Amino acid sequence: MCQLLNFRLWTFLSFAHFCFLASHASASDICTGTLANIVPENPYALEIGEVFEVQFPGSNGKQNVHFLGASRLLDGTVGGYIFFDPRKLEIHHFPLGQMEILGPDSKPIADKDLESIVRSIDQEGGTCAAYAIFNCMHQLYASNQLGNGTIVHHMDTERNRQRFYVRIHNEYYGDDTHIGAEDEIGKELGFVISRLDSSSIINFADDVRRSSSLGWPMIIGFNVGRRMSETPYTILDHETGQISDRRLWVPQDGSGSSGGHEIVFLRTFKDLEGSEWIVVVDSNWQGPRLWSIKELNHLHTGRLQGWTVWQNKPTPHPLPPAPIAPFGNEDLGPDLRYPLEF
Repeated sequence: MCQLLNFRLWTFLSFAHFCFLASHASASDICTGTLANIVPENPYALEIGEVFEVQFPGSNGKQNVHFLGASRLLDGTVGGYIFFDPRKLEIHHFPLGQMEILGPDSKPIADKDLESIVRSIDQEGGTCAAYAIFNCMHQLYASNQLGNGTIVHHMDTERNRQRFYVRIHNEYYGDDTHIGAEDEIGKELGFVISRLDSSSIINFADDVRRSSSLGWPMIIGFNVGRRMSETPYTILDHETGQISDRRLWVPQDGSGSSGGHEIVFLRTFKDLEGSEWIVVVDSNWQGPRLWSIKELNHLHTGRLQGWTVWQNKPTPHPLPPAPIAPFGNEDLGPDLRYPLEF
């Protein structure tokens, strides 16, 4: 009986995958997004969570969806566009060249005028906290929130990005306490780290919504259980034609747990169906995921905690020069017996 059920499930999933490919994966067709209007005072023409209209390749109909960001790669370029269809509960990833986003005048909107969401590096091993800190700083950089300006020198080349990640990793995992790395790195870059109010679920949710409305990312830690949950939505990658893995870590009772996890919260929004979501960057996946706001009800049982990373002073102009030795001893300076370039 189990074999028959497994065969039927495999047949259904294969048919669904075939329909997805047949409907959406033609590289010669373009998915077209259109904005009804642009609010001049907003920092972006299209912000994460905002509603716009899309027309899928080969379809005559149009539908309203929520923008989840222009996928920002490590080198600063945009790799594609992501949106959420709340009626079908689908997240769509369209690569550059297979989607265009037009303004009310039917002219293409420049990528710089679309809010970015960083594409995470794939996590290796139990290092989610270091990736969360790196992704948070990368998101600030991609949003042109530059602190005291030194973040530019950590993110401008592949070599510097690798060194910066190693610095974060060593700062966080260099001792058994794992305390203070967010503060240390954030302050060094000219950002302020404010702890979210975890005294009650309502206060925590209000702090998350407030940070979201101001455009500040949040580093979030929580306990996980032995098994991952599964998202209520499907994730469709139109570049590969694949349906992405729906597994996701969410807060769970810490008893008998598999440890903890850290991610980045970016934005909260209410969808067209009335559900409220949190847009997250999780280093288990390159693309963004959505949490139901109801996951915050596990504040105490899942031991949720979080920090908003924000900027209270303008970035200096011109930018400061690159540090001579980013890993040199702060008191004594670098040890000149060893080459700084390697």
